[in-house]
Amino acid sequence: MQSRTVEEYINEMRKMSLKAKPLVSEINESNLNGEALGKGGLIVVVNEAQSRPLKNATVTVSNSATGEKIITETTDISGRTNVIELPAPLKSETLSPSGEKIVYGLYDITASAENFIDFTLKEVPVFDSVVSIQTINLLWKWAAGGENVPKTQSEEQPYNL
Repeated sequence: MQSRTVEEYINEMRKMSLKAKPLVSEINESNLNGEALGKGGLIVVVNEAQSRPLKNATVTVSNSATGEKIITETTDISGRTNVIELPAPLKSETLSPSGEKIVYGLYDITASAENFIDFTLKEVPVFDSVVSIQTINLLWKWAAGGENVPKTQSEEQPYNL
């Protein structure tokens, strides 16, 4: 076994981190107003009410302002989606002291799975160059008396089942 000093190990880790690809691409787009947009990332984790992961749950992300559906993903065995890249105002805009601009993108996330009640989170913020993790716990239909009434949650509302 080769012996390394702490400094050698740190230097090796630095070199590896420089080669690593970011989770969110650096490609910028423009919105309708001609302003540059960055990209943020979102990972959605879908669980049943007891926090057990739900495989093959459907996750749909829509633009909160327009309602336009952006992407639909399916969760893996751990209940997670891949990183979903979404447009967001540039990080440099968040450094503006004026506070006049919205510094994040707002998205609605709907999760659904067979035998579970659909659940929508409204106006979830997504920031440029940041990968956020959003957890959604779905309720069994039988636990709600067999009802299939979709549930919606937003920042302004208390969480009620």
